[in-house]
Amino acid sequence: ATCSCTSSSRKKGREAERQLAKVSISTFYTYKGSVVRSLVYRGISLRRTLQDQGAKVIEVYPHATAVLLFVEDNVPPRGTPEKGQFLKARLGQHIAWLKPHDRLINESACNALLSALTAWLYIHGKTQELGDEKEGLITIPETTSPPQSPQEP
Repeated sequence: ATCSCTSSSRKKGREAERQLAKVSISTFYTYKGSVVRSLVYRGISLRRTLQDQGAKVIEVYPHATAVLLFVEDNVPPRGTPEKGQFLKARLGQHIAWLKPHDRLINESACNALLSALTAWLYIHGKTQELGDEKEGLITIPETTSPPQSPQEP
């Protein structure tokens, strides 16, 4: 996979990342020296593989989903012990089948659930896309109130 990892403008990061920053949602800017560079290349490779198999692929950002869905609360910073506990508590309020498995859930699992929730919202037409299509769009929830979440599978 190759990535120019450059913006279509002379500004820092991609347009989607700048739009997130404008609404005070922290992010890592994508550029050639980015700390998330290896993840960018991995994501590009996975996207191509999935698209080659006919899948629709969207880019999501779980931290943005948490901030937008739990806006009335102050979401703790990424990577802190408080963040995992916060996410478990908030997600447990909306995903009933999560509570019995609470001890098995860490921040990474919460991020996976937030990503899946964003995809579920996308399927139900309750998301918006940020950014420039040439650079890559980020899909986020369109609402600031928690949705009716899917029931146990």
